[in-house]
Parts: sequence; structure tokens; C-alpha cells
Amino acid sequence: MVASHLENIEVIPLKIEIPQSQQLEKPWMKFAGVFKDNPDFETVQQYIQDYRQALDEENTEVKD
Repeated sequence: MVASHLENIEVIPLKIEIPQSQQLEKPWMKFAGVFKDNPDFETVQQYIQDYRQALDEENTEVKD
């Protein structure tokens, strides 16, 4: 079935130029440090770590 679909495909090369400003842009960087002065940040990080560890332990128990 897949082979029959591939028989009808035509590959067309396409070159797209990306403006220089977009090549260097890292959109997530505007959020870097946004929580640096938030007193609850470390508490939230610990909560996330504890939650992930609990999930890992649950998954390990299921596999055993």
C-alpha cells in the first residue's frame, strides 16, 4: 500500500532563504531569568522534581 503511494510522489527541491535576523534568534531567550527574583521558584522546582521522581518510581514498580 505504501509502495503504491510512493510511486506517484514527485520530489521538488525547494530552497527557502531565512533572513539573517531569524537565523540567530532564540525566541525562548526572552524568558530566561524571568523567575530569578521570585521567592517561590525554588519551591516549585522542588515540587516538579518530587513529582517526576514519584512518576519514575511508579513506572519502575510496574515494570518489576
